[in-house]
Amino acid sequence: MPAPVPSFLEPIIPLLVPFVLGVIIGGILKNALKFLIALVALLAIAPYLGYEKLPTMGEFIDIMREGFGYGRSMTNWIPLNSGIFVVGVAIGFWFS
Repeated sequence: MPAPVPSFLEPIIPLLVPFVLGVIIGGILKNALKFLIALVALLAIAPYLGYEKLPTMGEFIDIMREGFGYGRSMTNWIPLNSGIFVVGVAIGFWFS
């Protein structure tokens, strides 16, 4: 039997879950954006350094489109229209 939730916490829990989820997703988004920028810079500079086996920018964009297609199914369970979620994403993006 789960422990009962105190009555003063009941209105806070529905706000806390999207906020924490937003903070986590904001941190993931910032780290993914850093990685993506570094990868694009590497792909742009590599041909000038003599590497010829790397994918071209067009091939890289096609690979990324395919990868982002998998992420679209996640938007069904993310509370994008919740204001507290957006605040959590902003805070997670800022502080990560």
